[in-house]
Amino acid sequence: MFWEGGHHMTYTAHMGKRQQVLFIRVQWSILKHAGCGLAFPSAMRSEVSTMRFLKAKTKIPVPEILFHDLDADGKVGSEWMIMEYVDGENLSTIWRSLDVKQREQVCLAMADVWVQIISITFDSIGSIYERDGGEFVIGPMTRLASNRSTSIASPRLEKCGPFSNVKGWLLATARRELDYVEAPEDTDTSSRRQHFIDGVVSKIQHFSFPCPDLPFVLEHIDFAPRNILVSRTDPTKIVAVIDWEGSRSVPMWAANPNFTFPPESVTEEERKRLLTLLTNRVISQVPEWERAIGQELQPLRILHDRATYSKVDPSVLPAAPYLAMSASY
Repeated sequence: MFWEGGHHMTYTAHMGKRQQVLFIRVQWSILKHAGCGLAFPSAMRSEVSTMRFLKAKTKIPVPEILFHDLDADGKVGSEWMIMEYVDGENLSTIWRSLDVKQREQVCLAMADVWVQIISITFDSIGSIYERDGGEFVIGPMTRLASNRSTSIASPRLEKCGPFSNVKGWLLATARRELDYVEAPEDTDTSSRRQHFIDGVVSKIQHFSFPCPDLPFVLEHIDFAPRNILVSRTDPTKIVAVIDWEGSRSVPMWAANPNFTFPPESVTEEERKRLLTLLTNRVISQVPEWERAIGQELQPLRILHDRATYSKVDPSVLPAAPYLAMSASY
């Protein structure tokens, strides 16, 4: 069976007499025909390393990586991997069929997984890589493939970290050093964007960073129901968390779970209640999370938001950035 995603081609294969089911994924963007889809050079390698790290160090249910190949000989056409096939239902797909109690229970299960994710701490900011001897280290921060036809080259790895402190990471973000290289713009547009960038860089350089800061933790950049598989017989039991591409270590205040629900599937009252349930469950096990999403560190989140969108005229940006689970406060 074959699926074509935004940036990968995926297959299921049935192997041997027992017809063992495997999941094969090839790094290939459907946007390449439109001149888009440029991939970060170490994205899949870091994703594989992250999943192996989680398998070895945590109880988070992730598919086992069985094989990974850089395609150095060019026989496949791109980097690829084989992983364990996990049988389950996508939580986003079945969400509407769950009753109130089941929704509460699966939200608590999501919170428990998030607790495990942010309980993993690191000494620097970047992405996980595995060395030949099996040692896991933090290396350059990866990112998802580009969807822009104007992207002409991948970011320079030596500019992507790892970063030993928040200031260095935010400066690299604001200076667009973590971005794909874009085709040259006209002089006026380029000068205007550089003016915006210089303003954000100045803010970062003069910002009083808190000391001590919260720890650097792992972030799944799209921790949402669409990336959670649940048991077919018990929809409150999570059997796999998928799509770890782009995962990275960041300050805890910058780790934003995407605790959203399928459109028009919950009332506003239920949404707030479930978010509060999630929040309280996380805080009960990781007390630092309350500070991470609280008002004290909002200036840092705003600064991060400005760094992320440093090329944009600040007058057209919203007053505050996306805040993790802000709707529950």
